[in-house]
Amino acid sequence: MSTLKAAIALTLLCLLLGCGKPSSSSTSTQGAAATGITQGLRKRPGGALWNIESVGSVSNAWTKNSFELSVQEKSTIIGWAVDQEAKAAAGGVEIVIDGVPYVAQYGISRPGVADSFSIPAYSNCGYSFDLVANQFTPGTHTMFVRILANDRKSFWEMGPYTIDLK
Repeated sequence: MSTLKAAIALTLLCLLLGCGKPSSSSTSTQGAAATGITQGLRKRPGGALWNIESVGSVSNAWTKNSFELSVQEKSTIIGWAVDQEAKAAAGGVEIVIDGVPYVAQYGISRPGVADSFSIPAYSNCGYSFDLVANQFTPGTHTMFVRILANDRKSFWEMGPYTIDLK
């Protein structure tokens, strides 16, 4: 319990002092900076089967490499990802901003993806990440999307993408 109290105190202090990193919250899809799910794992060559559909108000995000977002708003990153080699859902998704990985909510129902590939195991392959922009400094940030293999022993990394917070 004392570890939890210390983590809460550190998070509050960070928010008060403006550490520039998003805080963790059990009700938010924005995870704490990961010592995370990809730490110590091997980066795989090639790419996963995945898509980044929207970043904030920007739809068709897969056609872009750069996103201009308001520092005053929360922007949600939405997409889907699967481990096509295993013919299964991915082991999870992380959004990496300026080298810091954040765990995205993964396992959102996406029956259309399963139908498109005729693989029922892809049914819950959606991800979502709330980027609370005002918790980052205004300016340009670099983002990657990491897709964990189904066995969670390695990952693919896509990007870089640029996020310009105005």
